[in-house]
Order: sequence, then structure tokens, then C-alpha cells
Amino acid sequence: MDTEIIGYLKNHKKLILIIIFSIFIIIVLFIVGTKVWDYFITQKLVTLNPTTGTTITIGKQVGEGVNMDTIITKTSSKQEIRLEPGYYSVKYSGNTEYLSAFNVINVDKSMEIRTPKLNFTQEKLNQLILTEKNTAQSALSLSFDTSGYTIVDDKVYGQGDWYSARLINNNGSSDNLLIIMKKENTSWKLIAGPLIIISIGDYPDIPQEVIRQTNKLGFN
Repeated sequence: MDTEIIGYLKNHKKLILIIIFSIFIIIVLFIVGTKVWDYFITQKLVTLNPTTGTTITIGKQVGEGVNMDTIITKTSSKQEIRLEPGYYSVKYSGNTEYLSAFNVINVDKSMEIRTPKLNFTQEKLNQLILTEKNTAQSALSLSFDTSGYTIVDDKVYGQGDWYSARLINNNGSSDNLLIIMKKENTSWKLIAGPLIIISIGDYPDIPQEVIRQTNKLGFN
């Protein structure tokens, strides 16, 4: 029996080699096809488009919140990458004058990620208020008669384009007022107030953090 098998293998050696080679080719094609399918079909194209002077960093999402321990890529120029569907942490950073911003994205389709508007550091804002307060107060006096008030607790926010202050009534009244202004081009414009308290719901176009910080003036 063994002799017959050996003889059969010798007589059909070429056929057996063709079968083995065919199986090998099928396996290779399956592996390559799976990789191609995963790359072009399963993975999503993500375009990172940081604004000039900023950097975008993508990291794997681990648990809740933002986790940048495992960095996938970091770029300060336009870059295209492919990612498996899922959640990823994103960090946006600029030079030392800016605060970094973070968020979590759900990659369920092809998308483009741009750097959002980054806020200045508190140190930078503290410098800006020295140069902006007089201009902002002068613009305020054109919209509201400030002659009976003393303006205190001036603050600027964001990139120095939001301003708020507290107006103390000079007649001794406890009804102090709050105002919020926005810098448009080079001019300050009164957006909210004078009010005793400024409601977030009434001013959806004002950053919520600006309203929260304004309502705290005099209580810090």
C-alpha cells in the first residue's frame, strides 16, 4: 500500500506541486484582500487640517475622558490618515500664548478635523486687559450712561475678544450691574446688559464660560 502511495506521488508530483502552489496563492490573496478591504472599506479617511501655527494630535481613546498616552499621529500640517471606526482623543495646541483644547471624536465616517479657535492663557489675557479696558469702557459709554457708576472687575476672555465688567452704583444702591461686550474687527460692542444677572439661555451666541465668569464678578 505504501509503495502504491509513493508511486502515485511520484507520478503526480507536478500536479501536487500545482495544488500546493494554488492553495498558497489563495491564502495570500485572502490575506491581501482582507487587508485591502479593511484599509479601504472598514477604515475611515480622516483629514487633519491644523490652522497655521497650531498642532493636532490624535490618540487612542481608553475608557472615559481624554487619554493621550497612546499617540497615533501628531501634525502641524495637513495630513490624511485611516482609522478604525471608534472613539479617539484629539488635542489642539498652539504656541505658548494659547491654551490647549481637547475633545473626543467618534470616527464613524470619513471626516476633516480643523483646529478650533484656541483661547489665550490667563497671563496673556491679563496683559490684554491693560490695553483694552479704556477702549471698551469708552465704547460702553456710547451705549449706556456710565456717569453714575464706577466700572470695576474688568476681564477679557477667549482671544481678548470678549470683555465683561461690573458697574457699581455711585448712589450706594446694591443693584450693581453686569455687562458683556464683544470686539468686532477693532471696535467693542455691547452684547448683554447692563443687568443684575445675565442668563445663559437669553444669550446663546455668548460663550457660556464668559457668562458664568461674568456672573461671578464681585464674588471671587
